[in-house]
Amino acid sequence: MKYVILAAGASSRFNQGYNKTLAKVGNTTILEHIVSGVADQEIIVLVGYDADNIKELLAKKFPTTSFTFVHNDWSYKTNNLYSLWLAKEYLIGNEFITINGDLIFDHRILNTVLDHTGAGVAVSTNTSEQELDYPKAFIDGGLIYDLKRGTAFNWETFGYAIGIYKFSEELSTVFFTYCDGMPYTYLSTAGFHDPIYDLVEFYNQAVYPIDIGDYLWTDVDTTEDLLRANKYIKEIYKCQTK
Repeated sequence: MKYVILAAGASSRFNQGYNKTLAKVGNTTILEHIVSGVADQEIIVLVGYDADNIKELLAKKFPTTSFTFVHNDWSYKTNNLYSLWLAKEYLIGNEFITINGDLIFDHRILNTVLDHTGAGVAVSTNTSEQELDYPKAFIDGGLIYDLKRGTAFNWETFGYAIGIYKFSEELSTVFFTYCDGMPYTYLSTAGFHDPIYDLVEFYNQAVYPIDIGDYLWTDVDTTEDLLRANKYIKEIYKCQTK
């Protein structure tokens, strides 16, 4: 399995002068936390802002792991769809899993995603907490047909897409072929999950929600989010070592 870590963003909301993947959470960084869950696999890291420090950290902390770095020179003005498209030569026609670079999560979620057959999106159905700035998964007939931010939960909503996506070989091929035909203005500004609706509606792609159950997760967009991340990571490591 190939794993893609999305770490090219400008971290504008984090606004600490360094890439938020390098932020300390507990005794580690967000990036180390992610990589430690997949260190024995093929890893592609999408980089842009603060790329040198990211590469230096990974070389120091994971000297025996082989990384492929794909550099987005325009990361300060493009979104993650463009960054992922730049990695096309390594991914098209292959099964792979993407992980958002600002994600703290129970690594057992990856086993749940791996066990799923076909394309899918890791989804948290725990919607009891405050509204989060994360895409919501909309379903019809047990399949995801769209991922949207800024909409209220309703009967169509399955839960939050937490930031881990599994591409099947077929979806991978259709996805990158579709991206090749996009206008640059859309390719450069959209999130990589934005084409899901078209791929499902017009290209007959089946994308399933993968329920992560009660496993903990959180993203880090701001320094305030680090407080929650530090609380969660202690609980995550405690659960993972049981």
